[in-house]
Amino acid sequence: MSRDKFSNYSSDEHYLNFHRLLGKKTYALDLDLIEYKYKNGKIEPVAAFEIKHGNLSVPIFTCPSLEIANYLMVEGKRIPTFLVVSFCEVALFPVPMFYVVPVNDEAKEILHKEYWFSAKNFSIFQHTLRGVSWDGEEEYKGQKLKDLSDENVKYALPVIKL
Repeated sequence: MSRDKFSNYSSDEHYLNFHRLLGKKTYALDLDLIEYKYKNGKIEPVAAFEIKHGNLSVPIFTCPSLEIANYLMVEGKRIPTFLVVSFCEVALFPVPMFYVVPVNDEAKEILHKEYWFSAKNFSIFQHTLRGVSWDGEEEYKGQKLKDLSDENVKYALPVIKL
């Protein structure tokens, strides 16, 4: 389950907006998540995630962060890269859901096709990626993992062109 944030900022948007002032040829990207585990006392990335919000009104095209994630290697092997369309804003989506798209071949070995995950199943999926057991009794701010929604709802997807 999630831990407390280490920053008072809600996102990196303040820097991303500032970075645009540095010039049109100062390319940068914001890769949203890199899941990792500890192996022999060292950090080992296990998957890269680009997160998009489910209420987007514009198509999701291949974005540089997904392409660059394909260059992330661990011991000579690319790490699995996924696009995740998140439906977590309770005001818009009363049942949190995650639409996960495997982007590269390594991701397709884990998840063979696009898939809808309930909040509980997305938690289990992330634990599985790390090779750690899922403990339904684990909690964060009084919310136990076993009490996450297991309801499956399919929301309207933005257009995805990968």
